[in-house]
Amino acid sequence: ATLPDRCRSEVVRSPHLETSSPCNIFLGQALKLLFGIEDFNLPGLPVQFLDANDIAEYVSSHPEQWTFLGSASNQIVLERAATYANLNRPVIAVYSADPHGHVAVVLPGTLQYSGQGKLHVANSASVFLNRPSKSYVGLTLSNAFQAAHMPKVKLYARNSLG
Repeated sequence: ATLPDRCRSEVVRSPHLETSSPCNIFLGQALKLLFGIEDFNLPGLPVQFLDANDIAEYVSSHPEQWTFLGSASNQIVLERAATYANLNRPVIAVYSADPHGHVAVVLPGTLQYSGQGKLHVANSASVFLNRPSKSYVGLTLSNAFQAAHMPKVKLYARNSLG
């Protein structure tokens, strides 16, 4: 199978991922499963994770670990995010909001056109608490965020897996 297919099937079939959980738990579990990254685990609590807003704060304040790529409403940024994901680098999308934000994982794959922003958008996985029918693996990033929020959705790539 290709890398995107392997990644997608590993996420879908994994008993270690709770796809009915909040987005932050799904993201934390996916990064641990796929890359061995535990950046968003709460210190001393290996099965509990930072919330979405805290994840956004963490990545923005840890440039030694996470490189800010730019806004999800920028075509060049979306292309860069897809390139990193296709190179098997962890890439995430974060959106801060009051009372809670949202996070998603950018997956390997080809960019797909989205009429939402009239952009070619990266492949992704996202879950929504109490809305399992909206949760998915393998759709475009525009499925994870409302169109009005896309300019405030920030994409980050993990610098190294060490």
